Parts: sequence; C-alpha cells; structure tokens
Amino acid sequence: MNCKSLMTAGLFALFGSMALAAQADTSVPVETYHYGTHLDVSRVLSIQQADSHTCGVTRSQMNYLDSNGKEHRLQYQSFANDCHEGN
Repeated sequence: MNCKSLMTAGLFALFGSMALAAQADTSVPVETYHYGTHLDVSRVLSIQQADSHTCGVTRSQMNYLDSNGKEHRLQYQSFANDCHEGN
C-alpha cells in the first residue's frame, strides 16, 4: 500500500467514526427533570450549560450512565455560571 492509499483509508475511518458518534448522540432521548423525578446516576459523563451572559436561570444538560450502564440525557434548570458573589 502506498502513502496515498493509507491516508485515504485513514480519512474514511475517521469520518466513519465521527458519523457513528454523531448517530449515537441522537439515539439517546433527552428527558426533562421535574421535581421528584427518580434518578439512577452511577456515573456522570458530561454537563453542559447554555451560553448566558447574565446572572440568572439557564438550561443545563447532564449526560450520565445509570446502574445498568444505560446512557441518559437529562435537561434541567440551573443558575448561570456568570453568577458571582451570590448576585
């Protein structure tokens, strides 16, 4: 195999894995947290917060695994990271 063939094969593998990762993201439905919702959180994978340039309530999302290893996405309200010194 020459260098060009190796690079082409590597690019196809890279794009294929990226497509698989993107597909996996859409396969997990986003649940909305309500007071009293039972959560079975074994491991937190990530937490994202919507961009906010003011202090106040904003939308956040937590991706986690339950005790059976199943992935979940939970959307909830939280205070923005821009809230400093209790304001």
